[in-house]
Amino acid sequence: METHRTAQLVATVAERLPKEILSQIVARLATLDEHSSFGERMAISYTTSQGDARELVADLIRCWNEQEPALSPRALAFGLQSASELDERHRTREEVQLIWTGPDVSNLPFRRTEQALLELVESAKRSLLIVAFAAYKVPELVGAINTVANAGVDVVCVFESSDASGGKVSFSPVKKLGLVPSVRNLVWPMTKRPKDSLGRYGSLHAKCAVIDSSLLFLSSANLTEFAFNLNMELGVLIKGGALPGSVEHHFRALIASGYLEPIGGET
Repeated sequence: METHRTAQLVATVAERLPKEILSQIVARLATLDEHSSFGERMAISYTTSQGDARELVADLIRCWNEQEPALSPRALAFGLQSASELDERHRTREEVQLIWTGPDVSNLPFRRTEQALLELVESAKRSLLIVAFAAYKVPELVGAINTVANAGVDVVCVFESSDASGGKVSFSPVKKLGLVPSVRNLVWPMTKRPKDSLGRYGSLHAKCAVIDSSLLFLSSANLTEFAFNLNMELGVLIKGGALPGSVEHHFRALIASGYLEPIGGET
């Protein structure tokens, strides 16, 4: 029972303390002699100035001193480091969910496209990237985008447009949607699109959203009422792992290199 209490505190400290503070505590523990005094051990709790964190470390040291006296400082340091690495792995572990709009015939735990995308947009705290070919008549989604943009989230929308596409879409998503001015709207300009020998050019056909570099939504669905309610659409939501950040980095590189440009002067 006593060993279990010490293990619980090790796990809690590794979970709650910022990684840089935990690294300092681990380093200080590793310098202690096996016969170090209780006072020398307790002094480690002052590595952090945060009251709650300091008391949590102090609780661990008291438990270690009273219930696990044979446990060496180096062993405790190793335990904290191991618990921290495991916690980090759990935080960054990749999870995948299926997102579906269409007939429900299999009773599989699909989430609907509109529901999933709304929840993702509403959860944004730092950054939101949305890419789509077509976007219109989705007032709830627009409301959610505007809300997080007004709250200071860096929102970037990349849409196909009437001018940049040479008429492949017949309207400007930005003007039709009613996004707030703080949302950055970009297009793939015609001058940057590849053409074949017949002069045909490509389209912005990607549909995705990245939230806070940690959530990636990939879907066949455009941002339209048909896609959200009537079409058969299939997608995936990827939580954690390296892919969300990689996709966001790729689109930001497209912006920095001029392949995506701000929308301007459309009718």
